Amino acid sequence: MPSVGLVSAVCGYEGILMRWLFGQNFVLSNGYSIVEYPQGIEKVALEMVEQTWAPDEPKTKFEHKIGPLRGKMREGIGGEKRTLRMVDAEIVKVGG
Repeated sequence: MPSVGLVSAVCGYEGILMRWLFGQNFVLSNGYSIVEYPQGIEKVALEMVEQTWAPDEPKTKFEHKIGPLRGKMREGIGGEKRTLRMVDAEIVKVGG
């Protein structure tokens, strides 16, 4: 979370975790990840939150806090998505 917070120094508090679409297959969640959807973004319900935690947890336990949930997508080659997550961040001053 400290690394995610550094994003606000560059783009403001409102920009943290904001999603940006690149091309037809890539989504940047600012300060967290870049995800490729090889079969196209139009097949993904981005208005819903992906349930990436234990599937045995009841969805209704979280929906009232974070909104509607969709099931976890398959990762990797041949999967429905490929994810790259931010590992670290650093603010670098350029120039004087």
